[in-house]
Amino acid sequence: LDADGGVFAENNAEEYVIHDYIGTKVVAPQNPTKEGYTFMGWIDEEGNAAEIPAEQPYDDITLTAVWQAEVDISYDIDGDGTADVTETVTSGEEFVKPEDPTQVGSRFVGWSEDPTGATITGLPDVYPDTDTTYTAIFDPLSYEVNYYVRDPQTLEYKLVAEVPIPYGSLISHVPSTAYKAPEGYTLS
Repeated sequence: LDADGGVFAENNAEEYVIHDYIGTKVVAPQNPTKEGYTFMGWIDEEGNAAEIPAEQPYDDITLTAVWQAEVDISYDIDGDGTADVTETVTSGEEFVKPEDPTQVGSRFVGWSEDPTGATITGLPDVYPDTDTTYTAIFDPLSYEVNYYVRDPQTLEYKLVAEVPIPYGSLISHVPSTAYKAPEGYTLS
């Protein structure tokens, strides 16, 4: 058995040889380990997926370990450039998407590999081959305040201004451009 850069716990070596009589039960070692990688299984000399045989075969065989890189996936939720959550995963496996984050006064619009949020890239279907940070992108909430004035002659209401107000801001006064009181009337 060839650990392909990994090591076997039984002999702390990259190779593990099983010598026994043909047809006897094979006692397989523990799977090898390799720092920064996940053991995925074995391949034979032709590159086909293989398993350690249950019985000692007649011919010598060499099985080689297959590894997938472990990568760190980080999520910057508050946009300060530092990871709020980091998980170590196996590259190439199906990407498990986190729940959409929340932020008071904002609406979550997506994830970006660009920390500035200039482009919303989203999350991939499988984990990438390198450590990656995804930044949550939020749009600030705002409300549109509509100003209506009642015409003293017709008693009908007329829309005189639509003003966007950022979330959390106080509505302090009617914009001066919103309405001019008719001659002889004052706005109070």
